Amino acid sequence: MGDAVPMTPEERAQEVMRLEGPRILALVQAASQLPAARLPAGQKGRQIIEIAEKLSRTITPHTACARGCSECCHMATNISAYEAKMIGRFVGRDPKRLRREGKVVPALGDELRARYTGVPCPFLKDGRCSVYPARPLACRIHHTMRDDESDCRLRLDEQGRVTNPTPSLNLSPVGTASAQIFSGGDFGDIREFFPPG
Repeated sequence: MGDAVPMTPEERAQEVMRLEGPRILALVQAASQLPAARLPAGQKGRQIIEIAEKLSRTITPHTACARGCSECCHMATNISAYEAKMIGRFVGRDPKRLRREGKVVPALGDELRARYTGVPCPFLKDGRCSVYPARPLACRIHHTMRDDESDCRLRLDEQGRVTNPTPSLNLSPVGTASAQIFSGGDFGDIREFFPPG
C-alpha cells in the first residue's frame, strides 16, 4: 500500500467543501446575518465566537493544523476589546486599554503586522496555546489547506505585506461580521492588550 499523493491546497479545499460544505456555508451565512440581528451587543459577541468555534471544529480535522504546530501563534493577531476581556477573564488579568474606540487609524493593520509578525503570542506556552478555550475569533477561523505546516511561517516584504499567505477557506464574511459587531470598541493586536509583565 503506497503513500497517499499529497493534495494541492485547492484540492484540499474542494475536499473539505465536499465533506463539510453545507455546514460551513450555513455557519458563514449565520455570521453574515448576525450584525443586523436585533440582539444586545454582548449576545452578538458571544454568538459570533460560537460560530467561529463551530467552524474551527468542522474544518480543523481536515487540515494539517495540529497540537505542537505554533507557526500561526507568531502572526500579528488583531482582536477586539470584547475578545481581550474574554481572555482576561480566562487568565485573571485585565487587558490594557488601547483607547482606539471609534477611531479610524489608517494603515494600522499594516503597522501591527510589521511590528508583530514573528513575535510569539503572549499566551504561547511550551509550543501550545494556554488560552485555547478563550482564544480570539481570528485564531478560531485560521487554518491551512496545505498538506503540512512546513511553509506556514509568514514572510513579509519591505512594506510589511505578507508574501506567502496561508491558503485557507474563504471565511472573510465571518471576520467582516465580527468587525461590524465590535466596531465601536477598542481594538489592536493581542500583544498590545497583554504586554509582557
